[in-house]
This record gives sequence, structure tokens and C-alpha cells, in this order.
Amino acid sequence: MLAAFLAKDTMFDSTISLGNLLTIVSFVAFAVVYVVGTKSAAKVLGKELELRFTMVDASIEDFKEDIKTLNKLIIDQTKSDMKLSNLAETVLAQGLRQDEFTKRFNTYLDILLEPRIREDSRGRETKR
Repeated sequence: MLAAFLAKDTMFDSTISLGNLLTIVSFVAFAVVYVVGTKSAAKVLGKELELRFTMVDASIEDFKEDIKTLNKLIIDQTKSDMKLSNLAETVLAQGLRQDEFTKRFNTYLDILLEPRIREDSRGRETKR
């Protein structure tokens, strides 16, 4: 049946011409060039992405180091604040002790230096 169909004079020509061969060869050649081109472009893109990821990883590592440094600085600052706070409390306590000592000293000094005038049992003033 196929031979009868091909033998009939139909719309389809069963012969292959040079134009048909050139069209098929050019189509296959362009397909090969396209596949090779996309593969090489994919490789280049992959290497570029790998380089960018490496740079991002390095940046992240630098960022981690910076955070560690900042944490250390914050801890050192907190320790310094605690030391200053303790020093302020010590100075304040020392100042309070000195104020108390000064009050007692002034009281004793006033007692020693004031003229001692008292009345005796008869109402007379006497100096001691």
C-alpha cells in the first residue's frame, strides 16, 4: 500500500534534493553549535558563581571575626564599667567615713577649745 501511495503522483515528492540536505545539515550544525555554546556558557557562569560564593563566604568569615571583636570590646567595656562602679562606691564610702571622722574630730576640738564656763551649785560661774 505504501508503494502504491508513493508511486502515485501526489503532493509529496519522495526524492531528496540538495536543498533538503543542506537544510538538514545546517539545522543539525546550528543545533550542535547551540548545545556546545550553552554548555560553555554554563561552565563560565558556574565558575563565576563559584567565585562569587567564595567571595561571599570570605565576607561572612570577615563579618564573623568583626562580630567576635565587637563582643570582646563590649565585654571589656562592661568589665571597665563594673570596675568604675566599684571604685565610685569605694570612694563614696571612704568619703562618708572621712565626713564622720571630721564631724567627731570637730566635736572633740570644739569641746577642747571652747571656754568652759559652768555654774557651780551656788549659781556662780566658774571656769575650768
